Amino acid sequence: MTRRRPSGLGSNSRKFSEVRMPDGKTFVVVRARSAATLLCLAEDGGGWPDRGFTVLDFDLASARPGDLLEIEGGRAGQGLGEISAVRVIESRARVRTPEGGGNYGQLQRWVLVEPVPGYELGDVGVNDLEAN
Repeated sequence: MTRRRPSGLGSNSRKFSEVRMPDGKTFVVVRARSAATLLCLAEDGGGWPDRGFTVLDFDLASARPGDLLEIEGGRAGQGLGEISAVRVIESRARVRTPEGGGNYGQLQRWVLVEPVPGYELGDVGVNDLEAN
């Protein structure tokens, strides 16, 4: 039986990145996106859920309360290509630091949204398209 290396230590692994520090030492960093946006569907009382329904791998800093976002279904059998809309209620920025300390964190933008009932593509007024 061969002894296996821990995940991420292989020569072709992309889970870790090496950074050369000014003193010449090499520092191993877990690879992660530096920013993420989590879209969260508001709960019945208007509160924040524990997790988002989708994650974008960039910071959607332009999301402002009142903005309209179109959501296109991407799963076969669950509305593939169907377009619905959500309206931004609130946006929060959070910096996530690595466990055990470290120099590298991640910016997370949490965007709370609510569905726009009766929304159909092409049935949008000027007020829906303007940024508030």
